[in-house]
Amino acid sequence: MNNLQDLVESFKERGEHPAISFRDGEITKSISYSELYSQINNLAKGLLEIGLSKGDRVALISGNNPQWLGASLAINYAGLVDVPRGEQTSDQELSYILDHSESKVAIIEDAHVFSKIKDKAKENRIKVFSIEDIPGIEKTVALENLGKRSGFEMPRIGSSDLASIIYTSGTTGTPKGVELTHGNFASNIDATLKILEVTPDDKFLSVLPAWHIFERIMKYLSSASGAETFHTDQKHLLNDFVEQKPTMVASVPRIWERFYDGVMR
Repeated sequence: MNNLQDLVESFKERGEHPAISFRDGEITKSISYSELYSQINNLAKGLLEIGLSKGDRVALISGNNPQWLGASLAINYAGLVDVPRGEQTSDQELSYILDHSESKVAIIEDAHVFSKIKDKAKENRIKVFSIEDIPGIEKTVALENLGKRSGFEMPRIGSSDLASIIYTSGTTGTPKGVELTHGNFASNIDATLKILEVTPDDKFLSVLPAWHIFERIMKYLSSASGAETFHTDQKHLLNDFVEQKPTMVASVPRIWERFYDGVMR
């Protein structure tokens, strides 16, 4: 694997095996690898249709939800650079990041995020698309529909091409933008697969912030292996461990503190 385009292309061989699963109310739903590829391909073409070109920056401001991986990979598949950030980031940090990254488009989760960036988006003429319904804002589904009718072909991507700019938390000053190439991600995936034996029978439980590089690499590891990733949250984490029976999870100490507290109660 040389770049994230190679990762996306591999999805076509996975067929109907579940790639992403999640809870929708009381029902568990899943997205197959073939469906995920179609979503990524259409969204990527949609981004190119609205005038973006290789190397342009696209902010992705969202929590860890089932749509995150597809949106992120669509940006990279089109040769664009994603600028990910969490939905709880302050207005001031988001404003700085949008300025500093020179993002031309922002894909956001919901109205809460939009309230934080709407002034900066207007000032910088940033096109905004949302995952959830926001009055007056086009959804990412509109970009996918645009891509379905597109004749665009994906630009060629090399391992040295920039894929992402991930900003530090800003707790020690102004956030610093860390530039990561396609080769950086591909080498991480390949190296990790040599250490962890992952098969399509594995199931990952996803709970950490998606824009953090640790969780992001785990998503790539799962999809590169044809495994399934189930999205949970802190509220349902304990129950989902029992019901979903995951074989792998990216974790931090706080997760295990919650387990301990639950057991002791």
